Amino acid sequence: MTPTGGPDADAVAELALHLADAIAGADATAPTVAAAAGGDVHDDGAPLGLRTRPDVPGVEAVTVTRRWDSEVPNAAEIILAPGLSLSDVEERLGAASPIPSSGPGDHVVVLEGRDSPATMFASLDGDDGVRAISVRRDS
Repeated sequence: MTPTGGPDADAVAELALHLADAIAGADATAPTVAAAAGGDVHDDGAPLGLRTRPDVPGVEAVTVTRRWDSEVPNAAEIILAPGLSLSDVEERLGAASPIPSSGPGDHVVVLEGRDSPATMFASLDGDDGVRAISVRRDS
């Protein structure tokens, strides 16, 4: 956590970029992506996901989903404690473009502008605070 109690923006961005590299690898598996996040990995078995709690300030958990009936990773989600602003994330991971919302609740933006081997999204609370960053495998 930072002195203000929120997630460490630099550490969160480093984790997101590390997971993007891991998930985009030709031989990537859901367990290897979860292991790349760090912490003790809990695997519920295919088709369910994996979860871990890395030692990154302000990161509550990382979950990794699989493609149906395989070990190929689909996405990794970094679940954050409150206190990380969208502007801090944009500074480190690229500009945010809103994705149209179909209803109330969290709003999602796609993070663009950084050369990354995977697509990144941020889920926002009502005050432009980032509550999760998702890293999706593109192929």
